[in-house]
Amino acid sequence: MAAGQQEKREMENRKEVGNKLQQLYFKYSYCIFKIFVQDEIGDKHTGTGFHIGNGLIVTARHAVEKMKIISIEAEGPTAKIEIKKIHLPNNIESDVAVLETNFTPERELSLTTYHLGDKKVPAKECKASYLPIQECWDDWVGSELVLSKCIILGYPPIPTSRDVVLVAVSADVSAIVDSYLRPHVHYILSNVPRGGFSGAPVISEYDFVLGIVTTALTSNDEPVQLGFCGAVSVEPLFSLLMEKKLRPPGVSDEFWGNGE
Repeated sequence: MAAGQQEKREMENRKEVGNKLQQLYFKYSYCIFKIFVQDEIGDKHTGTGFHIGNGLIVTARHAVEKMKIISIEAEGPTAKIEIKKIHLPNNIESDVAVLETNFTPERELSLTTYHLGDKKVPAKECKASYLPIQECWDDWVGSELVLSKCIILGYPPIPTSRDVVLVAVSADVSAIVDSYLRPHVHYILSNVPRGGFSGAPVISEYDFVLGIVTTALTSNDEPVQLGFCGAVSVEPLFSLLMEKKLRPPGVSDEFWGNGE
């Protein structure tokens, strides 16, 4: 293949991947929440959560445990989100949490219309109401997704910004590791870790939640930004959901039955 043709094909491939990631951002942005909390000494923080259906919002345990939750807010128009119950794993080292809420996206989506080109499209036809989770246990995870693309959607604070806005970051899956400090498989991502992404979903280019951003893997007392961005696998999330009998939509009978 001539050099010019190869370069053109590489540019087209990059454009196709970019378009795919943009589509995932548009499709799922309504399912991402900013979680405003206050810690025990009065300092305020922002974390991220995402909707997996039936009013269940997933986040990182450390983002809500021992915190006063001030509010949960979505990108689109929505009624006030109220928490019915906070579910935490029995294993205190498992850094996931599920918030059982009154969120009903179907009703909210019916109130919104998007202008796509010269057409008006109801939000319920182009926006997802929940994020699908990959049906996977840790011992199924191999290297198949290394160097695949993903996006992270969350709410890290942006200096000088007047508002807390949804931030989208594209990344590669750089490695898959077992940490001796934390349980479960972790995906190592190529983006710079930042506070506020805690609890954010890692959405694979293949259109499912691959993991949940929970930590920055650092040495000694290095700044977070010098570490690796780590996302825990979905196994602790499924374990918690099954333990509490909170089955989200889209999970197959076979997978759910095998895990109970």
